[in-house]
Amino acid sequence: PSLASNIAVQVVPNGLIVSNAKPGTAFALMDLQGRALGRGKITQMSQFIPVSHKGVVLLKIQSEIKVLKIQ
Repeated sequence: PSLASNIAVQVVPNGLIVSNAKPGTAFALMDLQGRALGRGKITQMSQFIPVSHKGVVLLKIQSEIKVLKIQ
């Protein structure tokens, strides 16, 4: 059975807010070429992740990849 994810990602000035991810979950932020822009672990239910890269980025949390546009 597949598990529906409740993870929500909101683009905000200078970064992202990840909500409903389980604390301790690893994340990785990449550009479209797969280069690492950042990585870490979720430490709280709603967490700000700073992003200085402008353009389209990929955020991988657990087995999910979210495509986000940073302006």
